[in-house]
Amino acid sequence: MSKTKSEKVSLILDMKGEECSTIRLELRIRILEIEKDNLIKLITDRPESVISLPKWCNLNGHELFLSDEKDGEYIFYIKRRI
Repeated sequence: MSKTKSEKVSLILDMKGEECSTIRLELRIRILEIEKDNLIKLITDRPESVISLPKWCNLNGHELFLSDEKDGEYIFYIKRRI
């Protein structure tokens, strides 16, 4: 996690219990609230997010900056690029 110390987390989205489609929609809307090159920290409990969120980032021009899994929670740091 030290990689994020020099980066600014502008928004934290706790999406535990939500379906992946809801997570992607919320992320699409909320990422516009932060400045370019800042991060959203997204927390989910959906194992399939490990596949769907990197694809979402690639398709939408954003960067999956860092991801981690701990105790059944999946944590993603997504950098707004456009």
